[in-house]
Amino acid sequence: MRDPSTFRAVYDDDADVLYITQPGLAAERGVEDRNGIIWRYDAMGHLVGATVIGMKDRWTDDRSGLATVLTEIVGPRNAVAYVTSAFAAAVA
Repeated sequence: MRDPSTFRAVYDDDADVLYITQPGLAAERGVEDRNGIIWRYDAMGHLVGATVIGMKDRWTDDRSGLATVLTEIVGPRNAVAYVTSAFAAAVA
């Protein structure tokens, strides 16, 4: 697993999408899970990002659930911070 502190999150309010990436690393493929999150992998199969489509629509009532799912990629502290800041941006 990559160092969770190297990930960055950006929320696009117009598209209602949360992007979590590692700057400088390219994703070669994406796999959508049952939660509608697209997990991004590099050519070696390492997890390098995630895309949460319809963040407000799918996760407004279960923010802690989203943080739990994202813990896999960014660690628990970053997951809570990313979800909190993304929802703050979504209502701003």
